[in-house]
Amino acid sequence: MDDVATTRGGITGVTPCLPGTWLARLAVVDDQIRENELHLLRLCPLPWLTADKEASFARLPTEFGPVTLKFRLADRGKTLRVEFSPRFRLAPQRVMLHVPPLDGLSSVVLNDAPLSWDGKATTLEVKQQ
Repeated sequence: MDDVATTRGGITGVTPCLPGTWLARLAVVDDQIRENELHLLRLCPLPWLTADKEASFARLPTEFGPVTLKFRLADRGKTLRVEFSPRFRLAPQRVMLHVPPLDGLSSVVLNDAPLSWDGKATTLEVKQQ
């Protein structure tokens, strides 16, 4: 039997939950939308953004290396607080933070530093250190 037949056409380890897990990852950390870019919170479901509990995604695999992303609302929903900790093997050319369409949101804080946001832009570039 050849290798293709034994691996079912190169597909191994596929479980029924894999597509859902992969899509959930792409909702918050997307490395596929544009070449050499990483997009944060691009399709984040709005119910995941609360002041009650922090959403946390630890060591998510990306083509650039693992990243940890945590986010929550603060100040009665007026501030989006995001913690982003990448461990890039090869840094992307750009990292973009997508600002969710939330009523009353007036500021965005990344890693405890306020970002310059006019309240209208839907994306902000994350300056890499």
